[in-house]
This record gives sequence, structure tokens and C-alpha cells, in this order.
Amino acid sequence: MWKRVTGGVFWGRAGWVLCALVVVAGACLGPPAWWLRQGRICPNTHIETVDVGGLDQASALNRLEEGLLIPKLRLLSVQRSWYLSVQHCGGAPRFEEAVGEAFDVGRGGNPFAGAFNTWKTWYSGKYLSLPFEFDQTQLRKTLRPIAWSVNRPAQNASIQLVNGYVYAREGKWGYRFDPDITVARIVDKFGINASSVSAAITPMPPNATAADVRSINAVIAKYSTRFNPRLQNRTRNIRVACAEMNGRILAPGEVFSFNAMTGERTYAKGYRMAKIFDRREIVDGLAGGVCQVSTTLYNCARKLKLPIVERHHHSLPVPYIRGGLDATVSYPYRDLKFRNALPASVALWTELKGNQLTIYILGRGSTQPDLLASDGMSVAQAATLNQ
Repeated sequence: MWKRVTGGVFWGRAGWVLCALVVVAGACLGPPAWWLRQGRICPNTHIETVDVGGLDQASALNRLEEGLLIPKLRLLSVQRSWYLSVQHCGGAPRFEEAVGEAFDVGRGGNPFAGAFNTWKTWYSGKYLSLPFEFDQTQLRKTLRPIAWSVNRPAQNASIQLVNGYVYAREGKWGYRFDPDITVARIVDKFGINASSVSAAITPMPPNATAADVRSINAVIAKYSTRFNPRLQNRTRNIRVACAEMNGRILAPGEVFSFNAMTGERTYAKGYRMAKIFDRREIVDGLAGGVCQVSTTLYNCARKLKLPIVERHHHSLPVPYIRGGLDATVSYPYRDLKFRNALPASVALWTELKGNQLTIYILGRGSTQPDLLASDGMSVAQAATLNQ
């Protein structure tokens, strides 16, 4: 009798506890579940900083579009930053996708897991990110001017001759903007709270440093040609091209390019109109006479038996070199290229005296330095032509 009464009391108490749990669960799960049954988003659901809880999808979409400020894309580099409009970069927020994700909170899948997620969202909040999509073609187009401003080749150390002695100038690092990696980073990482993205910029050290230049102590090859100094424009063009060449360093294995050295030969750089060969005719052209510089340099490289990578003949004989030894250049189509096959760095230097152009290749000599005359054209003198 005692046991039966005790068991009844026990089960009676258990029933009350069970009922209490059901009531509490209903109180907890009932309100958010009611919102779900009404076709609305679970309360306390946020997309970025916008609360879309309790709204239907259309209302949530409208609130999101009106209430969310899209930041500018901040592209970072070591030297500077660029602020770009997301729309100008071909980017667009995927509002519908974000609202759909918010609507799915507490819905679908295991009903117990859904109930738990609903309760957790109601009490603790659910914070979703707004995804973005980018038109990569438009994004690349927007990044192109940035790449142009960043890209620059490394500059080797250079030399200057003072009273025949070699003085070294330290080189400069170059930089290369990688559009593929930068685009991938932006597409993958950009968001409302992640608007800063690092640009993919690769630093490139110079091939030859000032330490390499200090081993240069002698003239290891030189070659001279003659010109008519009364042809003022042609003489000026020779001087401008020589100024570009003076002090240039070639590291072991490096390929020298005449067109890369001068870049496009323009009026702004100091070049003037003079006679040139156009097919088999003599006509006026910008930077006429520069081919005498490339020809003189070609023959200087030949004396050292440096491998010639690219060389072109003129369409007509030239008066300053015998047939077959000329080297014409025409930016950007015809170039003079040769490789420094020596085990040490070499330097290029020019000298204009009267009607004679001399190009020197300086390198490591086993004897005393072969001093150059100090009355030749210096870098500073040649630079004044462009001012």
C-alpha cells in the first residue's frame, strides 16, 4: 500500500514537471515559430547592420536596399591606396540572395534543428553577410590605370664618370601589378565589413647593384663612328640617345634592348626631325640619326663577341659604317638586342667630341683603369637638352 501511494505521488509530480516543460518550450518556441508560419523572417535576424526580422521577403528586400550603405572598395598597397566605386568596378550586391538566406533561418531540414535555430536566433540574433558579385571584365578595365601607375621596371645601378673615374649610383626597385590575383582577391574578399583589399604588387630588385658596379674599373671595348655636326637636328638626336645610354649597367646574363632603353622616341623627350630611311627612300622622320648610336653600340658589342639577340640592316647603305655592319632601330618594331655573356656586370658610356661618337663598354679589368677624357659629354650636360 505504501509503495503504491508513493509511486502515484512520484508520477504525479513527474507529470507536473513534464507539463511545465511543455509550457516553457511553447512559450519559448511559440513566438518565433508563429512568425515562420506567417511567411516572415525569424525575429532578430540581421543582414549586415539591417534588422530584417519579422518582415516578409519583399519588405526585407526594400528595407535592405534603402538602409544599407555600400562602401567604396579600398585597394591597398605599401605606397598608397585607391578608393573605387563598387558600381564602377562592375560590382553589385546580391540583395535577393541575402534575403533568401535570412528567410531560410529556422526552415527546412531536421525540424528539431530548425526549432533550435529559431530559438537561438530569437534570443541571440543571427547576423548574415551581404554577398557581392563582380563583372570581372569591367573590374579589369577599372584596374588598368592603376596597373599603369604602379608598373615600372627595376633600374639597375648606374655609373657616372668624373675625371675618368667611375662613381656608382644605387639602382631602384621595380614593381609589377598582377591583375589576375588582384581581381581574385576582390571577388573573394570584398564585403560591407571587408572593403579593404590588398593589391597584388610584386617588388622586383635591380639585376645589378652598386656593389656590382664597384668592380668596374676599365674600358674593355670601344668603337667610334663619325657624323656631321652641322646637321643640328640629327646631332641633337644622337646626343639625346647617348644621354639615355650613359651609365647603364648590364648584369651577367642580362639582355640589353635599345628600344627598352630609350622608350618611344618622342618630341617631348628631346628628339627632332631629321633624315631617315623609309623603305628605300630618304625622308624626314622623328629621331633621325639614332641608328648611328645603335650601329656604334652594335659594333662595340661585337668586339667583345657578346651574343647578338636581334639586329636589322638598313634598307640603304649608311655613310658612317661599311656595308653589313649597321644596326637600324625603329620603335617598337626593330630593335638591337645583345646579351652580357661575361661573368661580371658591364656599363655603357658614350662620348661626343667634335664629329666623333665613341661608345665604351666598361667592365672589370686586370690592369690599371683606362681613364676616359673628362671633356666628353656628361649625363648632366645631355639632360639639359630636354629642358
